[in-house]
Amino acid sequence: MKVHVIWDNSNIWLGGKDTCEGKEPSVILHSFRIHFDNLYHLVLNNRIAGERYFGGSVPPECEPLWDFVKNLGCQTNLLHRIEKGGEQAVDEVLHLKMANLLLDINPPEILAVLSGNGHTSDYGTSFPEQIKRALQRNWQIEIYSWECSMSHKIYDSILNQYPTKAKYIKLDDYYYSLTFIKEKAYQYSIKGQKQDIYQEPRRVQPLKGI
Repeated sequence: MKVHVIWDNSNIWLGGKDTCEGKEPSVILHSFRIHFDNLYHLVLNNRIAGERYFGGSVPPECEPLWDFVKNLGCQTNLLHRIEKGGEQAVDEVLHLKMANLLLDINPPEILAVLSGNGHTSDYGTSFPEQIKRALQRNWQIEIYSWECSMSHKIYDSILNQYPTKAKYIKLDDYYYSLTFIKEKAYQYSIKGQKQDIYQEPRRVQPLKGI
């Protein structure tokens, strides 16, 4: 079976930052980074890759990162943020990609969803609803999320209903292999005076246990 990937970058990024605050409270959050290559290989786990969709928002612009994701074989769906800083239909695009997979590909296959978001969009779509549709069509489901951003109230009932076909992979268990801290000097204004604060680096650990 192939692994088809739905990657909600905003959910993974924000959940990772919140996890960093708990695990490394002294770190300057601007230095926090996700190690995309290790995350990708955690999901694939030496299996055959199918379709891969990556959704996120700009700004900030990050062309080297988007190019890196494309080189992993992901189709990127990047939408511009609206004036108040919210996202513009990123989730809905990924919901559509999930629906197309169910229409175009015959199961059994594996659908890996990198998001713990359980919210229903303004258009009535959601990751959980698409996941339930996939399960009813004999797909295997893998949900990858940080614990802090996992909508357990919604997803636990699905996991309990389909114990042999759906599973949750907690990214917290791989935190030091999926993240790193970038070395950088930051300038802050403290009591009216500018001061440089240096952030020590923390390298990513090798990905083990998969």
